[in-house]
Amino acid sequence: MSEIKFISGADSFKVLNPLNPIYKQRYKGIVAFSDTLRAEMLRAGYAKGVFPWSVSAPYLWFFTDPRLVLDPSQLIISHSLRMRIRDAFQNVYRRDGIKHKLEIFLDHAPEDVLSGCAAARPGQDGTWISRPLRRAYLESMKDGFFHTIECRVDGKLAAGLMFDSIGRMLYGESMFTAFPDLSKLALSMLCSIARSESVHMIDCQEATEHLISLGGTELSGSDFYQSLQKETARDPIDWRLYCGRSLNDCLGILLSDK
Repeated sequence: MSEIKFISGADSFKVLNPLNPIYKQRYKGIVAFSDTLRAEMLRAGYAKGVFPWSVSAPYLWFFTDPRLVLDPSQLIISHSLRMRIRDAFQNVYRRDGIKHKLEIFLDHAPEDVLSGCAAARPGQDGTWISRPLRRAYLESMKDGFFHTIECRVDGKLAAGLMFDSIGRMLYGESMFTAFPDLSKLALSMLCSIARSESVHMIDCQEATEHLISLGGTELSGSDFYQSLQKETARDPIDWRLYCGRSLNDCLGILLSDK
């Protein structure tokens, strides 16, 4: 496995070529490994399209090919989701025929969203979001890399989404929800902001039926990498403009679509 690079720090990614076909052909997308996870390593890895995907050391870093991406302008909004978005725009979430107050925030409770995303799903023992990775994500908030979207129903956290940002490139990580359709509303919010900020692509890493049903499409590894270099080089989004207030009104851009 001499081709698999040992990552000792952020600088190690500079010489990494994730498009080397041997990684896909022989190692199922594994391109590197590390014995620790740090904030600067996450940013450097994601800038190359490489992400950690293991729960304990050695941490394996992957480059998936093909790559699932979502163009925010191509989000598929079903009739039922459009109804949810219309209600959310008015700070309403309906459940069992009862109206509840819905507020959507950015970076309001990142630790709680991480905990929600890391919780075991039915039929699973846990997720890939280990404690060292959670610490690295939280540390990376200082330079604007890691972010969360929170959906609060009657003041209580009911759903969330975690994502990363470099330049105008977004990387969707994970979602959770306690009530129907709330994680879709969190994704709709991310797409709303992305469209307002002229974001062209959200990296979704691997294809799932759920993401494809929402508009995700696959790119070849080389096409993804080429687009990635362009988007990460663009001026970064000032996420501070979206903090400290309810963002429900941002959903209006989706309601303007026919």
